[in-house]
Amino acid sequence: FQAEDGIRDYKVTGVQTCALPILAVAAGGSISLTGGHVTIGADLSARAGTISVTTTGRPGNGDIVVQSGVTLDTSGFWVNDAGLTADEISGGAYVNGGSIVLRTLQRGTPSTQCVGSTTCVVDTTGSIILRKDSLLDVSSGGRVLPTGKIAAVDGIPQGLGGSISLLTYDASRGQFG
Repeated sequence: FQAEDGIRDYKVTGVQTCALPILAVAAGGSISLTGGHVTIGADLSARAGTISVTTTGRPGNGDIVVQSGVTLDTSGFWVNDAGLTADEISGGAYVNGGSIVLRTLQRGTPSTQCVGSTTCVVDTTGSIILRKDSLLDVSSGGRVLPTGKIAAVDGIPQGLGGSISLLTYDASRGQFG
């Protein structure tokens, strides 16, 4: 999908591998992927929006893998409104960077392969693996006003970088649930 298709929010549950040529949603939109384990083999783009990937560890391990050369992009836009009329101005709605959240849930699987115990729990909580040359981009953009000046407050250009959260062993759904 491309942003031009008008898709603002894209949510998939039960995904194992995301290998689309590219997945881009509209500015300010969101991409949410949830599965037992998730391998991302293609660029994901939700400019000034949110990308969220959660693994449950069921079945198997709950790894999140961002393959080599893949970009997860929630960066803000650079907008140049210099010299434009009121009808042509884009404005600064999407200049701030968005957020990227990669989360592995704390999980365990009962097992009888334990020493000195009849049953135990085998940890299937996943890792977050960022392969070589993968990129998580939450950088800000900025705006050139119709006057030709950069939008600023107290001399500091407007536009904030976003946030990246890499969360392993998230127990929000119960310990080894």
